[in-house]
Amino acid sequence: MNRYGLRMKPVLAVAAVACLLLSGCGSDDSAKDGGDRGVTITKAQFIIQGDAICTSGNDRIAAAEKKMPGEPTKDQVVAFVTDTLVPQVAAQAKALRSLPEPDEGADDVEAMLDSLDAAVKALRADPEKALTGDAGFDEANQLAKDYGFKVCGEE
Repeated sequence: MNRYGLRMKPVLAVAAVACLLLSGCGSDDSAKDGGDRGVTITKAQFIIQGDAICTSGNDRIAAAEKKMPGEPTKDQVVAFVTDTLVPQVAAQAKALRSLPEPDEGADDVEAMLDSLDAAVKALRADPEKALTGDAGFDEANQLAKDYGFKVCGEE
């Protein structure tokens, strides 16, 4: 944790779960989001594909984090959240929205997405919230872990 209370590792963990959970946020009509909800895949396939998306996004976030100074200023942290974390999570979400719906636990996935949507919206509105080390993704992280994700939702 730095002097501003931001722990960059938790911010990355937030991104990890966010990449998965944003996948269905923003619309109840998945077809609008680019997903083909008439087709399903197994829960295991959904987790594998979702974790691959999270891994890729997390790698990009980690690369940006490595460019941060050891003790980033408040402004640098806010810029990281605004310019890197939130956009990367949104990009991951778009990729996840294109996945077919899982054949098992679709309601659980929707609950994760709803939780994440609320947390992302709050972080967009107040990126300084991340300075406390609590960006608001605890519930979404737990729901992702409970569903079975290995990368998405890890801290």
